[in-house]
Amino acid sequence: MEEEEFLWTEHASRLIETFNLLREQKKYKLTDDVLELDERVLYRIEALISFDDVKAGDRGGFIESESNLSQDGNAWIYDSAMVYERARVSGNAKIRDRAVVYGDAIIYDDAVVRGVGKVFGRAKIYNHAKVLDFSHVYGRAEVYKYAMVHNGATVCERAKIFDNAKVSGEARVYGDAMIYDDAEILGSAEAGDYAKIYNHARILDSAMICDNAEVYDSAMVCGFSKVGRNAKVHGMATLYHDVEVFGNSEIYGKAMVCEDAKVCGNAKVYGDAEISGRAIVCGDAEISGFTKIGEQMKVCN
Repeated sequence: MEEEEFLWTEHASRLIETFNLLREQKKYKLTDDVLELDERVLYRIEALISFDDVKAGDRGGFIESESNLSQDGNAWIYDSAMVYERARVSGNAKIRDRAVVYGDAIIYDDAVVRGVGKVFGRAKIYNHAKVLDFSHVYGRAEVYKYAMVHNGATVCERAKIFDNAKVSGEARVYGDAMIYDDAEILGSAEAGDYAKIYNHARILDSAMICDNAEVYDSAMVCGFSKVGRNAKVHGMATLYHDVEVFGNSEIYGKAMVCEDAKVCGNAKVYGDAEISGRAIVCGDAEISGFTKIGEQMKVCN
């Protein structure tokens, strides 16, 4: 019995010793292949062990110090990508191609930054989020869950992109704006201040959503349209051309507002109503059903 206890204790001791050795083993080292960048010296990394899609001996991208890339997990910096200053990559995150991460940015979980994208400031990219192509994420912006920022889009300040939301093209999201659910903002569109775009809403072309405005459900805002103040656009409503919707107004149902029309005040446009031309709907007016307002008409109750 004593012999069995001794053997078990010895076996457990060896297991612990092996485990500690594995913990102490580094997954990569800094090489003498260096890159000078703005008076900083970056070192190309080389894998010491095989993990995920990286083989021992593979060379990766550049870091300034080991504080930039965790020695744990499957996180890796590939190709000619660079991570420096106080930025950190950990978990299973991947930085590929010629992407650059710096400042106090944090990339972790299964996030991916690739292309020639830049993540800097105090930005955070995590969960399964992706920043692709030549997009920029900076400030205190966060991109997470399964969200994607690509094709040159910019997300900055304190903006948050999450769930399955997509920001692409030359679109810009800033301030405390939030894009989430399956919403999309693309083209040269902008969302800023405290704007919220969610559900399946789409913001296209050069449209702007600002202030405390909300666009949601399956609504679409495009052209040079602007939605601001406390306005809400939802349902299957569509705004296009040079429309302005502001105040506490609300557009919903299958309503359509187009051309140079304006809806403001506490006005409501819903059902299958259509506002066009240079028409103005303001005050406490309500336009519903299949009503059509156009040709510079003004409805203000």
